[in-house]
Amino acid sequence: MKKTRLLSVLFLLFLTVSSFAQHQVVTIGKLPAPKLINGKSDVVYVTPAQLVANGQFVSSQPGCKVTGYTFSILPNGADFIGPYTVSGAAFSPKLVSFFKDPNNKKGRLFFEKITTTCDGAGNTAEPIAVRYSE
Repeated sequence: MKKTRLLSVLFLLFLTVSSFAQHQVVTIGKLPAPKLINGKSDVVYVTPAQLVANGQFVSSQPGCKVTGYTFSILPNGADFIGPYTVSGAAFSPKLVSFFKDPNNKKGRLFFEKITTTCDGAGNTAEPIAVRYSE
């Protein structure tokens, strides 16, 4: 009985360490990483200019790179735009031109299906929600 409990505890510890080792945070350039609140990522607050200046995703793990993502935009007072699929880590020209337009001052931006490659293995990072405002 004691042996079974010990093996169960060791197995749970192994799962916890394994999942922690594989956890990967992807950020937008040098903007702060989304904070975890009750196990869920919080919203990142930025200006459109900050988004354009930091227009590339960065992985927290060395040797990993972002290979693609989807994005959608919900401007204040306008219809939902997207989703658009992008290959690579850089913001698409469509996204950059959207934020350079002075009429797009406030709203929400959603990055989902953020794919990464680490040592040849594919992975998916947590989605990122951004609230932008001048």
